[in-house]
Amino acid sequence: MNNQVYGFSKNEFLSDLEIEKLYEKKAEGTNDKSIQDKIFSALMFDPRKSDINFGSEANANKAEAIAHKLHEMTTDEFLTSDYPYKWLDELAGAHIYKVVNPKAITKAG
Repeated sequence: MNNQVYGFSKNEFLSDLEIEKLYEKKAEGTNDKSIQDKIFSALMFDPRKSDINFGSEANANKAEAIAHKLHEMTTDEFLTSDYPYKWLDELAGAHIYKVVNPKAITKAG
């Protein structure tokens, strides 16, 4: 069994709580259930969050680029753009891991 995951430094990004608050505020801005579902999926797997890692170095690199795009958005841009819930399409088919027990893995990147 391969328990190796790939990630990147997340020190420059918002905290997990700050990220969650942004997504929650964004979800409050729409009554469209399908968009709210996409927002909550994006929140769960936002690559800036401390517990999110990836199954390959290539996907970790893609996720890092997405993280930087999200990080560079102003709050107003984040709240009005569709990118905060469409970025997940860029990682379609990627293995994204929400690591709840960091002792169980070996970080490769």
